[in-house]
Amino acid sequence: MSSGSDVRRERRWMYKHKDSDGNVTQDFINGLEIFMYQAGQTPLTIETGKMFCPCRKCKNTRFVHSETVWRHLLNRGFTGHYYIWFQHGEGSYGHQHEESSSNNNYEAVASGEPSNLHGRDHYHADQGGLEHDRIHDMVTDAFHETTTAFGDNSVEEPNLDAKRFYEMLDAANQPIYNGCREGLSILSLTSRMMSIKTDHNLGEVCMDAWAELLKEYLPEDNVSAESYYEIQKLVFSLGLPSEMIDVCIDNCMIYWKDDAQLQECRFCNKPRYKPQGSGRNKIPYQRMWYLPITERLKRLYQSERTAAAMRWHGEHLQTDGEISHPSYAKA
Repeated sequence: MSSGSDVRRERRWMYKHKDSDGNVTQDFINGLEIFMYQAGQTPLTIETGKMFCPCRKCKNTRFVHSETVWRHLLNRGFTGHYYIWFQHGEGSYGHQHEESSSNNNYEAVASGEPSNLHGRDHYHADQGGLEHDRIHDMVTDAFHETTTAFGDNSVEEPNLDAKRFYEMLDAANQPIYNGCREGLSILSLTSRMMSIKTDHNLGEVCMDAWAELLKEYLPEDNVSAESYYEIQKLVFSLGLPSEMIDVCIDNCMIYWKDDAQLQECRFCNKPRYKPQGSGRNKIPYQRMWYLPITERLKRLYQSERTAAAMRWHGEHLQTDGEISHPSYAKA
């Protein structure tokens, strides 16, 4: 396993972009070929022909074709302090198993010998849209444990989580109507509608009206949701668990765990429920949302992108005399 200083030393070429005459250095070009080769081995890039662009302008925020990444890096150079290629398949200070072959390739390129790198011509992209990739990532991140538990060789009947995963994957792949632009699926549409509802605080009646309008104006064979209820049912399958807990009207306590069956507050003795006629459902005076943290932490570590951000403090290479986080400064 390489240390942080070893990685920095091996990849000092990343920040020797141009010489004194303003020309791109040969070391940078050789190293760039190694980066493109290694980044091109990740499953997502193999499938889509795309990757995050770590140039000075994009800073790993844009997901673009490999050829675009090559061009950006050649013209602009790498974003600062990106010695660990965590957005391109690497974990922490130890590189992936591909690196041994990458180092051999680097030595071959540097010495002028033939190598198995093919430069930018080796990288090509298919026609899949970024929206399609994002929705697929959302589904696989949400059902990460299910996808690892059910491999191609499994012969058992899928459990409930596995069935939900396959249903969501179908929704991510199913076009809204025949002939629509690639990447526009029923799941991408419903997730976008939920995002708009949240951003603009739209009511359920308004969402029902929009769903009906889209259903009516899209081609006859469309599979868009007809109501807000259908949108909720589909999108919430990706969500995290939540609980509603009754609360004392004066916020003295919550009716939870050992107190879950109490009918009045232990402190102020006020009733838990509003007065109702016999046989009607009990309605509490006040409720709160409880969002269990365990599942949320697991979800953060199930996605490679957010897991890298969660590990940042442990893996970040600090430069002497430079503050890259407020915690580095003196109080």
